[in-house]
Amino acid sequence: MKKSKILIGMIGGTIHEFRSDKTWDLQQTPTVIQDILNQGRNNASVRIIQFLPKLKTSSQMTEEDRDLVAEKCANSQSKMIVLTHGTNGMIETAQKIHSAVKNKTVVLTGSMDPYTMKGDDASFSFGGAIIAVQTLPPGVYICMNGEVFPHDGVEKNKEEVKFQARA
Repeated sequence: MKKSKILIGMIGGTIHEFRSDKTWDLQQTPTVIQDILNQGRNNASVRIIQFLPKLKTSSQMTEEDRDLVAEKCANSQSKMIVLTHGTNGMIETAQKIHSAVKNKTVVLTGSMDPYTMKGDDASFSFGGAIIAVQTLPPGVYICMNGEVFPHDGVEKNKEEVKFQARA
């Protein structure tokens, strides 16, 4: 039996950040996702694409960007989509996708710390999203901190630096 392919759409966010050795400026890099997959010895069938012309942080995302992401999800042949996204705007993008996408499982994930930082949460969250997209029924979800939340039942707790069920 042929395994379905998971579409991994890179949008940006802290998960993609690294510090330049020369300038110490944070920069976004698309190679992080393949690194995480290789490190985790991934066996899932995946296809990785960059969803926006340039990786963006949540603060750089516009409504037009969210519309484009939702459109790409809706038009994708894949029924399983994982999106890397900045955590500050993740919920808004998930809501936009929910309005546009039917009969697909879409999981948004990201990290509070860059993958290249010791003690990061990037690999853990991304690995959880790969498993979640293969096991959840169609819908839009956010996978962070070892938990999966429906897109409309989650909030970011900035004080405790975690995602949690909406109160």
